Parts: sequence; C-alpha cells; structure tokens
Amino acid sequence: AFPEYGVRPVGVKIHAPQRFPDVFRPWTQSEAQKVSGSGVVIAGNRILTNAHVVRNAREIYVQPYQKSDMLEAKVVGFARGIDLAVLELEDPTRADFPGHVEIDGTLPNVQDQVSVYGYPMGGDELSVTKGIVSRIEFTGYYDQTAGLRLQVDAALNPGNSGGPAFVNDRMIGLVFSGIPQSQSSGYLIPGEEIQLFLDDVADGTYDGKPMLLDSLQTMENSAIRAK
Repeated sequence: AFPEYGVRPVGVKIHAPQRFPDVFRPWTQSEAQKVSGSGVVIAGNRILTNAHVVRNAREIYVQPYQKSDMLEAKVVGFARGIDLAVLELEDPTRADFPGHVEIDGTLPNVQDQVSVYGYPMGGDELSVTKGIVSRIEFTGYYDQTAGLRLQVDAALNPGNSGGPAFVNDRMIGLVFSGIPQSQSSGYLIPGEEIQLFLDDVADGTYDGKPMLLDSLQTMENSAIRAK
C-alpha cells in the first residue's frame, strides 16, 4: 500500500525530548534529554515506532520525509515489554502522508535479503542499510515478555529504532535494538508480533501477552526419571 515511488515517503523521524523520573528525589525533574528515533506510517494515518523512543516524553513530534514540519503527536498504544508504540497526530487534518505500509505477518527465511530504513545519528536524511536475516528465535524481550525476534546483519545505529525493515516489498519487521559492541548485528520485532500488538490496542487498552509462570526441568537424568 505504499506509493509507487518507493518506501521512503512513509518513513518518518520522531523527536521526543524525555525527562526520566528521579527515584531518589521524586519532587524534582531530571534534565530533558534530546531523543530522536524513526517510525513508519501505517493504516489510519497512525505511526508505528518503539516504546523506548517515546517513553517519558513530555512532547512528541513527527517529521515527515523530506519536510521540515514538526507535527505534534500523542501516544494511543504503548507496550514496554514488546517495545512497541502507536502514535496519532494531535491535529488529524495535518496527516498529509503519501501512503502507508501493510505489515506482513509471515516470517522471512534465514538469509533473506533485508533493507532497513531509518534516521540514525550522523545525518538528517532517511538512511537505508542492507543485510540478511541471520537468525529467527523465540526469546525474551523486556519485563518478562517473550516473543519471536529476528536478527539481521544490517548496520544499525542510535536513531534507527522504530524504522521499518523490508524483504522485497514486504514489511517484515521493525527495528528495536542494535548491539553497540558489534557493527553487524541488530534485532527486529517481526510482523507477527506487531500484528498481535495492534490487535490488542485496537480497543484503546493494552492487555499484554499471556505468560506461563512455571519452571521446567529436563529429564535426561535416569535418577530423576525414576523418582
């Protein structure tokens, strides 16, 4: 559903100055930190990004592709555990986006070629990096939340968070993390997890993923098996 002239116009930059709480002096406010990240326009003139890009933000602004406009936005869906958030513009009449993406819930294959779009540090223009899907696994995210995760070897830097990743013309995930010690490892939230999140927040409330709180022990040991 994105325009014929490419994916770039639906990639946006997000500005979200953050003030983190001071647990030792709760009557004060910490100094605002300048934070920026990436996002992508989805159906309904909404913007999908990472939760960590907009958490503790006093104001949020969306900057469309190749425009200087700063459009004030608000959070309408937030899940810290799976690190996803949905934004809407405070003034819907200014939502003049040229299109939107449809999220593909089908997992890519290992070694599929992937293109990642975003606004990493070091420049103001939309950046595109390429690599392959190097790993698909079920693992932990944050706050005891678990889910599927994609590892890619495309170059990712601060500011890429919240940017879309494509295999051919399919949006298969959203950037949420890189590894500072490695120049060729980063992680994506796959489309399947994104769709679960969007379905959950459709009623205005995030209920979260179900959790099975138990512990398991394997049974290779013959004495344990006998007992």
